[in-house]
Amino acid sequence: MSNCCMLWSKKIDYFEYQMSHIENKYKFIEESIDYYIGMTESAISYIKEADDSDTDEKESLCICHKRINKTDFYNPFNIVFDHKSRDISEYLKYIFIENNYQMVDIETFIKELNLTNYGYKILYGRMFYPSFYFDMYEKIINENTNENEMLKIVERVDEYEQYIDRIYQAITRIIKIPKINWI
Repeated sequence: MSNCCMLWSKKIDYFEYQMSHIENKYKFIEESIDYYIGMTESAISYIKEADDSDTDEKESLCICHKRINKTDFYNPFNIVFDHKSRDISEYLKYIFIENNYQMVDIETFIKELNLTNYGYKILYGRMFYPSFYFDMYEKIINENTNENEMLKIVERVDEYEQYIDRIYQAITRIIKIPKINWI
């Protein structure tokens, strides 16, 4: 799992470097990026702790999607080898961003996953990696997407924190895992 942590660390280092060179150009990004970098740092710490504490429970990798979305779901270039919690967390983030999570019974969904203790910890930790935010960041910086698109994410930050807490509550009905306290 530490491979994803290393990649996330490099990615946020690059974003911080980028932001230092494009100051005052992207107001919404400048006002929000530190929060999302903090989320990423929480994810990294949590997953590293799970890696250190559950050394006997490591699971094999499987084919996963880089991202779950409507346009690239069947794209063969949208796959990677990773822990199955990647697909699950990306799906949970996708239904949140699409505002379809009310339709899914999160507690039943989490219960039916039948993950190991390690798997549930990794799932919870991955929910703190805001892939949806960084994907939008890259679209704004690299593809000239209108920065106002970022507002759709940033305005829902409190709702996302509640969503992560709901997922945590569902997981702790199955097993006890440490909580990230600031959530």
